[in-house]
Amino acid sequence: MSNDTNIIKKIESLEYKVKLMISERLQLQTELKSMQLEVTKLQTAMLEKNDDIKNFQNQHKITKIANVVSDTTKSNVELRMLLNDYIREIDKCIAHLSE
Repeated sequence: MSNDTNIIKKIESLEYKVKLMISERLQLQTELKSMQLEVTKLQTAMLEKNDDIKNFQNQHKITKIANVVSDTTKSNVELRMLLNDYIREIDKCIAHLSE
């Protein structure tokens, strides 16, 4: 009878350990899904930031062009103002797309 009791205790101990492992596995699966979701969000944010960087680089190029324009004549001043208006409009579009 003592032998049967020892076997029962060992089985109960194994059963407890298996339940504990199943519980830990489920917790790890949940954590993995959460991390995968976070990775996806971060990748999306990174792509958006890369697009923003490209847009700012283009804006910088346009600003350089606008600065090169001499404001000695009225047509050049008008051209500079027009380019600045375009830059502001592009900034608005970028802000709108970021939302």
